[in-house]
Amino acid sequence: MATMAIPAQGCATLCVAGKKPFLRWLQGLFRHRLAPHAQRVAELTGRGFVREIEKIDRGFDTADLPEDLIRSSVVAGAAVLEARSGLRSCPVLSRMAAAVESGTMPGHHVSVFAAQAAVLHLPVQGILVGLAFDEWRRANQPASAVAEFREFFPDVTDVAASVFAGSGDRRFRIA
Repeated sequence: MATMAIPAQGCATLCVAGKKPFLRWLQGLFRHRLAPHAQRVAELTGRGFVREIEKIDRGFDTADLPEDLIRSSVVAGAAVLEARSGLRSCPVLSRMAAAVESGTMPGHHVSVFAAQAAVLHLPVQGILVGLAFDEWRRANQPASAVAEFREFFPDVTDVAASVFAGSGDRRFRIA
């Protein structure tokens, strides 16, 4: 995913490094808020429904999240949206960027990440795993991010499969 090239300058919604904080975040905020939100954004992106994405992205602001977390999520989302090289002509992402610029959409990291991945036709479970990795990478900033993240892969795929239970098939598939 293109976010690998984006410098992980600051967290989005996972702002504490380490194994225990990541697992708490994964079972809490990620499972119950971020993953369902990302899944919905991916579905709406596939249909080109930017107004609906704007609406649920604004709803993310009204959640019971701390103000500093909301702020860091918007800053991280702006970085992903700005770095969308090669996708600048994509109508969905261009309309999202315009909405963020006009102030009608905050542009949270989870929304922008999921939309960009959906435009690239990644499956929802892959989007969820990628989102978890990007959040972990931002919080931990290790030199060998992928190798170190392997330890968490079974936990992340279990959560992704439990969130993405719409088809009844809970096996993880890359494509």
